[in-house]
Amino acid sequence: MWIQSMFPRADNNRLKGEQNWLPWAQTMKDLLENISLWKIIMGEEPKPSPKSPEFEIWKAKDSYIRIAYSQCVKQEIIPKLAGLDEKQAWDLMENEFKQSGTGSIVY
Repeated sequence: MWIQSMFPRADNNRLKGEQNWLPWAQTMKDLLENISLWKIIMGEEPKPSPKSPEFEIWKAKDSYIRIAYSQCVKQEIIPKLAGLDEKQAWDLMENEFKQSGTGSIVY
């Protein structure tokens, strides 16, 4: 599948946690914007009703993001994302791993 080849799969590029959240998040954002999937993460393209004609398209996009996550995060993080849609998964990772306070890096 083409989407798998776009995302870094080397272990040193995977999300490990707080120590590499900022560069990982920026890389993921850039890649997801490039293939028009970032709007799902931002909630700008909300999940349509299952009866809506747009539902299958949205579901495929959500699945692409899920594939990207499975390729780009450490295996220990994946169980935390189970049962979440991809916006919820991003929010969970951001809340858990984004540095805050006076010691955080600002960019």
